[in-house]
Amino acid sequence: MYLLMHGTDRMIQGLYFTALFILFSLLAKAQVMDNMASYRDINSNKFIRLFYDNDFFSGTDEYYTQGSSMELVLPALQKFPSSKLLLSLPGSEKKYGIALEHIGYTPSSISHPEILRGDRPFAAYAFLKTFAVATDPAHGRRLSSALAVGIIGPYAFGENVQRSIHRWLGDTKPLGWANQIQTDLILNYEAAYEEEIYACRNLFSLNGGAAIRAGTLNDKATGQLTFMIGRLNMQNIASSGKESFTKNNFVLYLYGQPQVHFIAYDATLQGGMFNKSVYTLSASELTRLTFQSNFGVVMNIKKLYFEYAHTLLTKEFESGKFHSWGGVRFGVSL
Repeated sequence: MYLLMHGTDRMIQGLYFTALFILFSLLAKAQVMDNMASYRDINSNKFIRLFYDNDFFSGTDEYYTQGSSMELVLPALQKFPSSKLLLSLPGSEKKYGIALEHIGYTPSSISHPEILRGDRPFAAYAFLKTFAVATDPAHGRRLSSALAVGIIGPYAFGENVQRSIHRWLGDTKPLGWANQIQTDLILNYEAAYEEEIYACRNLFSLNGGAAIRAGTLNDKATGQLTFMIGRLNMQNIASSGKESFTKNNFVLYLYGQPQVHFIAYDATLQGGMFNKSVYTLSASELTRLTFQSNFGVVMNIKKLYFEYAHTLLTKEFESGKFHSWGGVRFGVSL
């Protein structure tokens, strides 16, 4: 009976917390590649992981067209200068990492050299990100933070990457990159908090959370729920992590994550803060409130990590439309 009442209290507290942060997000867009999410946790503080996204998985070639990332997690990265600016939790288990990320966007058609008014601008950015993940299994909570420094514009080589991919695939030659968002600085900070609402041993987990991003790339707030079901490693966040599933050599689960975003600013749509671009969308053309659904499957076999992910996002600007893409991830513990 005590366990039942304790679990109910935690569920009520978690729902209350999540509701507050969703409400806050309505008064304050998610990162395209979220390597710090709890459903992507690897039970090691030393690993390397590769991410690749493409809307080819959804049979489209528009908007968020492709993205790649490589991350490295090592205890020694705590000494990285920018790691001093990252957040933590009292008594938490910490992971420190760096990631290189490259993202490309196009309008709904890449067959036109001229500007497509009312459509998404061509844009590409690349940055180096330092990040930290602090997990407190005893209280079922998790705090992640990251600082990204990089560049948006032609020197991110979005045109070169897309042309190479299309050449390899024998696909349409992309036109219109001459009208892309111009060179500008990326300096962005983000923080995300998750708390366990309910967990059933290593079979099911439900978390609530929120995230905030601010800087020259985008300013936004997010509220979310995350569930995982299958053979889990509950040490990613849950209090049941005390039972220790570290000896599991096989982990397999499905995850889902509905999100609500409020967008205050997006350089991939509005242009950078310091240099003027040939074509951008105005602030009045942005859709301030968007909804996103992330879902996928994760498998860990001993030191190996595999994931397939799929995302659906509602329209980001007034004349836009819904968009979806897929992605694969591969990692290995060191």
